Amino acid sequence: MKGWTSAYRKLRRRGTIDFPVVGAAASVHVNEEGVCEEARLALGAVASSPVLALKASEILIGKRPDRSLIESTANEAAKLAKPMDNTDMNLSYRKKMVSVFASRALSTPTNPRRRGLTLRTFSTAYAQHRSSISTFWSMPYVVGRGG
Repeated sequence: MKGWTSAYRKLRRRGTIDFPVVGAAASVHVNEEGVCEEARLALGAVASSPVLALKASEILIGKRPDRSLIESTANEAAKLAKPMDNTDMNLSYRKKMVSVFASRALSTPTNPRRRGLTLRTFSTAYAQHRSSISTFWSMPYVVGRGG
C-alpha cells in the first residue's frame, strides 16, 4: 500500500492503557504533488459500532490538505457521532471531542513531514511528548461530591 499513511488518536479516561471514549483513525494516500488521491476516516466509541465517515473523506480527495480543509473534514465527520451514555464523561463533551480527534488523526498523514515515517519512528517521536499529554488527560474527573 505504497503512498498510504495512517494515524489513530483516542481520548481516554486514564493515561494508561484504556478503552477509547472517542477514537478516530485516518488513512490517506497523498501523491508526490501533495494532492490527496484517497482517504478513509473512521470513528470509534461514538456510536454502537465503528462509523466510516465516507462523505467526510470525500472532502479531501483531489485537494491539497491544509488546516482549514482538515477542520471542515473533521466537522463533517463529527455530524455522524452519536455517543452512547456508557462512560462517566459528559455526552456533549464527547461529541465536541470527535472533531478535535478526527482533526488530529487527519493531521499526521496529510503532513508532508510525517508522510513516509515508519510506525517505529513516529512512535519514538510521539513517546517524547506523551508524558505531558498523558498527564493532561489523566487529571481526575470529578462527577460530584457529597457534602
